[in-house]
Amino acid sequence: MQTPPLDRRRFLLLLSGMAALPAYGLTPTQPEGPFYPATDPTGSDADLTRRLPEGPVAQGQPLLIRGRVLDAQGAPVAGARVEIWQADTFGHYRHPRDRGRVDPNFQGWGEAITDAGGHYRFHTVKPAPYLAGQEWVRPPHIHFRVSARGRPSLTTQLYFAGDPLNERDVLLAQVPPDRRAALMTQLQPGEGAQVGLFNLVIGPDEMTNKHLLTPADPIS
Repeated sequence: MQTPPLDRRRFLLLLSGMAALPAYGLTPTQPEGPFYPATDPTGSDADLTRRLPEGPVAQGQPLLIRGRVLDAQGAPVAGARVEIWQADTFGHYRHPRDRGRVDPNFQGWGEAITDAGGHYRFHTVKPAPYLAGQEWVRPPHIHFRVSARGRPSLTTQLYFAGDPLNERDVLLAQVPPDRRAALMTQLQPGEGAQVGLFNLVIGPDEMTNKHLLTPADPIS
Protein backbone atom coordinates (compact mmCIF):
# COMPACT_ATOMS: atom_id res chain seq x y z
CA MET A 1 0.00 0.00 0.00
CA GLN A 2 1.40 3.43 -0.99
CA THR A 3 2.06 5.92 1.82
CA PRO A 4 -0.15 9.01 1.40
CA PRO A 5 1.66 12.33 0.93
CA LEU A 6 2.26 14.41 4.03
CA ASP A 7 -0.22 17.28 3.99
CA ARG A 8 0.65 20.80 5.25
CA ARG A 9 -1.24 20.42 8.56
CA ARG A 10 0.50 17.16 9.46
CA PHE A 11 3.85 18.67 8.42
CA LEU A 12 3.36 21.68 10.75
CA LEU A 13 2.34 19.38 13.59
CA LEU A 14 5.48 17.33 13.04
CA LEU A 15 7.62 20.47 13.12
CA SER A 16 5.97 21.67 16.32
CA GLY A 17 6.62 18.31 17.93
CA MET A 18 10.27 18.48 16.96
CA ALA A 19 10.52 21.99 18.43
CA ALA A 20 9.06 20.69 21.68
CA LEU A 21 11.92 18.25 22.20
CA PRO A 22 14.04 19.15 25.26
CA ALA A 23 16.83 21.63 24.41
CA TYR A 24 18.93 23.96 26.49
CA GLY A 25 20.27 27.27 25.21
CA LEU A 26 24.07 27.35 25.24
CA THR A 27 25.67 29.67 27.77
CA PRO A 28 26.82 32.85 25.98
CA THR A 29 30.58 33.27 25.85
CA GLN A 30 32.50 36.28 27.15
CA PRO A 31 36.15 37.33 26.71
CA GLU A 32 38.76 35.98 29.08
CA GLY A 33 40.10 39.44 29.89
CA PRO A 34 43.66 40.35 30.91
CA PHE A 35 43.58 38.93 34.44
CA TYR A 36 43.51 35.16 33.96
CA PRO A 37 46.23 33.87 36.36
CA ALA A 38 49.62 34.58 34.77
CA THR A 39 51.44 31.93 36.83
CA ASP A 40 50.40 28.69 38.52
CA PRO A 41 47.61 29.85 40.85
CA THR A 42 48.10 29.50 44.58
CA GLY A 43 46.03 26.54 45.68
CA SER A 44 43.95 24.31 43.47
CA ASP A 45 40.73 24.07 45.41
CA ALA A 46 37.24 25.52 45.31
CA ASP A 47 37.62 27.84 48.31
CA LEU A 48 38.81 31.31 47.32
CA THR A 49 38.17 32.80 50.75
CA ARG A 50 41.59 31.79 52.09
CA ARG A 51 44.98 31.04 50.58
CA LEU A 52 45.94 28.44 53.16
CA PRO A 53 43.59 25.80 54.62
CA GLU A 54 44.01 27.14 58.14
CA GLY A 55 44.88 30.71 57.17
CA PRO A 56 42.94 33.96 57.70
CA VAL A 57 39.70 34.47 55.81
CA ALA A 58 39.48 37.11 53.08
CA GLN A 59 37.43 40.23 53.66
CA GLY A 60 34.08 40.71 51.96
CA GLN A 61 30.58 39.28 51.67
CA PRO A 62 30.80 35.46 51.63
CA LEU A 63 29.30 33.76 48.60
CA LEU A 64 28.51 30.17 47.71
CA ILE A 65 28.28 29.80 43.94
CA ARG A 66 26.99 26.43 42.81
CA GLY A 67 25.42 24.88 39.75
CA ARG A 68 25.75 22.21 37.10
CA VAL A 69 27.53 21.74 33.79
CA LEU A 70 25.09 20.42 31.19
CA ASP A 71 25.10 19.65 27.48
CA ALA A 72 22.60 21.06 24.99
CA GLN A 73 20.16 18.23 25.73
CA GLY A 74 20.26 18.91 29.47
CA ALA A 75 22.39 15.86 30.32
CA PRO A 76 25.02 16.37 33.05
CA VAL A 77 28.66 16.60 32.03
CA ALA A 78 30.68 14.68 34.62
CA GLY A 79 34.40 15.25 35.13
CA ALA A 80 34.39 18.76 33.68
CA ARG A 81 36.97 21.18 35.06
CA VAL A 82 35.42 24.47 36.17
CA GLU A 83 37.74 27.39 36.89
CA ILE A 84 36.82 30.79 38.29
CA TRP A 85 38.85 33.95 38.83
CA GLN A 86 37.69 37.36 40.02
CA ALA A 87 38.41 40.64 41.77
CA ASP A 88 38.38 40.80 45.55
CA THR A 89 36.09 42.92 47.72
CA PHE A 90 38.25 45.98 46.89
CA GLY A 91 38.03 45.48 43.12
CA HIS A 92 41.56 44.10 42.61
CA TYR A 93 42.82 40.91 40.96
CA ARG A 94 45.69 38.74 42.14
CA HIS A 95 47.61 39.46 38.94
CA PRO A 96 50.78 41.46 38.10
CA ARG A 97 48.86 43.69 35.67
CA ASP A 98 46.62 44.88 38.49
CA ARG A 99 48.74 47.38 40.40
CA GLY A 100 46.24 47.70 43.26
CA ARG A 101 46.66 46.15 46.68
CA VAL A 102 44.78 42.86 46.60
CA ASP A 103 43.49 41.31 49.83
CA PRO A 104 46.49 39.16 50.91
CA ASN A 105 44.14 36.41 52.14
CA PHE A 106 42.08 36.18 48.95
CA GLN A 107 43.06 33.28 46.68
CA GLY A 108 41.63 34.94 43.56
CA TRP A 109 41.32 31.71 41.52
CA GLY A 110 39.82 28.30 42.11
CA GLU A 111 38.88 25.09 40.36
CA ALA A 112 36.38 22.27 40.84
CA ILE A 113 35.64 19.01 39.03
CA THR A 114 32.00 18.20 38.37
CA ASP A 115 30.54 15.06 39.91
CA ALA A 116 28.39 12.43 38.19
CA GLY A 117 25.43 14.83 38.19
CA GLY A 118 27.47 17.66 36.70
CA HIS A 119 27.49 19.59 39.98
CA TYR A 120 30.16 22.06 41.11
CA ARG A 121 30.44 24.60 43.96
CA PHE A 122 32.77 27.42 45.03
CA HIS A 123 33.20 29.40 48.23
CA THR A 124 34.27 32.97 47.53
CA VAL A 125 33.43 36.61 48.29
CA LYS A 126 31.38 39.03 46.23
CA PRO A 127 33.69 40.95 43.88
CA ALA A 128 33.59 44.74 43.82
CA PRO A 129 33.07 46.89 40.72
CA TYR A 130 36.10 48.70 39.36
CA LEU A 131 37.07 51.30 36.76
CA ALA A 132 37.95 49.61 33.44
CA GLY A 133 38.08 52.78 31.32
CA GLN A 134 37.71 56.53 31.67
CA GLU A 135 33.92 56.29 32.00
CA TRP A 136 33.38 52.53 32.20
CA VAL A 137 32.87 50.90 35.55
CA ARG A 138 32.61 47.13 35.29
CA PRO A 139 29.82 45.60 37.36
CA PRO A 140 30.64 42.86 39.86
CA HIS A 141 31.35 39.67 37.92
CA ILE A 142 33.10 36.32 38.16
CA HIS A 143 35.02 34.76 35.26
CA PHE A 144 34.35 31.11 34.41
CA ARG A 145 36.13 28.62 32.18
CA VAL A 146 34.80 25.10 31.63
CA SER A 147 36.88 22.33 30.05
CA ALA A 148 35.57 18.86 29.30
CA ARG A 149 37.03 15.96 27.33
CA GLY A 150 35.98 15.98 23.69
CA ARG A 151 34.56 19.51 23.85
CA PRO A 152 35.99 22.98 23.30
CA SER A 153 36.41 25.06 26.44
CA LEU A 154 33.77 27.64 27.32
CA THR A 155 34.83 31.00 28.76
CA THR A 156 32.17 33.29 30.17
CA GLN A 157 31.31 35.65 33.02
CA LEU A 158 28.70 35.56 35.76
CA TYR A 159 26.85 38.74 36.79
CA PHE A 160 24.55 39.57 39.68
CA ALA A 161 20.90 40.26 38.82
CA GLY A 162 19.65 43.69 39.75
CA ASP A 163 23.01 45.44 39.87
CA PRO A 164 22.50 48.88 38.24
CA LEU A 165 25.94 48.75 36.58
CA ASN A 166 24.79 45.81 34.44
CA GLU A 167 22.74 48.17 32.27
CA ARG A 168 25.83 50.14 31.20
CA ASP A 169 28.36 47.34 30.82
CA VAL A 170 30.00 47.14 27.39
CA LEU A 171 30.54 43.38 27.50
CA LEU A 172 27.07 42.51 28.71
CA ALA A 173 25.62 44.71 25.98
CA GLN A 174 27.23 42.38 23.40
CA VAL A 175 24.97 39.54 24.55
CA PRO A 176 21.53 39.37 22.87
CA PRO A 177 18.90 40.73 25.29
CA ASP A 178 17.00 37.43 25.39
CA ARG A 179 20.18 35.57 26.47
CA ARG A 180 21.47 37.89 29.20
CA ALA A 181 19.49 36.12 31.91
CA ALA A 182 21.67 33.06 31.28
CA LEU A 183 24.63 35.02 32.69
CA MET A 184 22.83 36.23 35.82
CA THR A 185 22.44 34.82 39.30
CA GLN A 186 19.93 36.00 41.89
CA LEU A 187 21.56 35.75 45.29
CA GLN A 188 19.56 34.11 48.05
CA PRO A 189 20.30 34.08 51.79
CA GLY A 190 21.98 30.93 53.04
CA GLU A 191 23.71 29.71 56.16
CA GLY A 192 26.73 31.97 56.59
CA ALA A 193 26.78 33.12 52.95
CA GLN A 194 24.69 34.41 50.08
CA VAL A 195 23.99 31.62 47.59
CA GLY A 196 23.98 31.98 43.82
CA LEU A 197 22.98 29.34 41.25
CA PHE A 198 24.72 29.30 37.86
CA ASN A 199 24.25 26.46 35.38
CA LEU A 200 26.62 26.27 32.42
CA VAL A 201 25.47 24.70 29.14
CA ILE A 202 28.29 23.73 26.80
CA GLY A 203 28.14 22.78 23.14
CA PRO A 204 29.70 19.96 21.14
CA ASP A 205 31.83 22.01 18.73
CA GLU A 206 33.68 25.28 18.36
CA MET A 207 30.99 26.95 16.26
CA THR A 208 28.53 26.84 19.15
CA ASN A 209 30.95 28.62 21.50
CA LYS A 210 32.10 31.46 19.21
CA HIS A 211 33.15 34.56 21.16
CA LEU A 212 31.16 37.74 20.76
CA LEU A 213 34.42 39.62 21.36
CA THR A 214 37.84 38.07 20.96
CA PRO A 215 39.67 36.89 24.08
CA ALA A 216 42.61 39.11 23.10
CA ASP A 217 40.62 42.28 23.70
CA PRO A 218 42.14 44.10 26.72
CA ILE A 219 38.96 43.86 28.74
CA SER A 220 38.52 42.31 32.16
